[in-house]
Amino acid sequence: MQKWKSCAMVDAYIGLGSNLGNRRSWLVSAILQLQPLGTLVAVSSLWESEPIGGPQQQDWYLNMAARLCTPLAAHPLLDALFAIEQNLGRVRTIKNGPRTIDLDLLVWGNLTLQDDRLILPHPRMAARRFVLEPLAEVHPNPQAIVGMDFYRAMDQVKDQRLYCLGSIDDGSPMDQSL
Repeated sequence: MQKWKSCAMVDAYIGLGSNLGNRRSWLVSAILQLQPLGTLVAVSSLWESEPIGGPQQQDWYLNMAARLCTPLAAHPLLDALFAIEQNLGRVRTIKNGPRTIDLDLLVWGNLTLQDDRLILPHPRMAARRFVLEPLAEVHPNPQAIVGMDFYRAMDQVKDQRLYCLGSIDDGSPMDQSL
């Protein structure tokens, strides 16, 4: 007799960013590559933000967030995100430096975790408006995110420059599969 394991699906929240080349195209490509990892429940608007940290004179970032309902545990999901980054040409040479794509696992269910590979919830998201604004669009109750007072965090980063550019879906042929 075969025993069946239940497959629990978990909501994972992923931050996406790009500041090299055709930033929008990198983000669309990353979203398309997220789809096989589960069910893409929601994708935020595009947000343009000034770089925080890293080398001076970097181009501004395009940022967004995605809500992915996935059967993957946190570490395998992290590995899949790194694989997508690598597939899209991400090279890690300069800390907080320019990149084709950056995928950050922000939240995985209600898990709190700290090990040598992963900290959940993401340790710097509360200090980054370019993470919080898109996250608020895709999370049904951002105040319920474990380990953070969301609205207090938003108040503390309100001076960071960030502009909403609207939906990633502008009707181009690339958007038809989103």
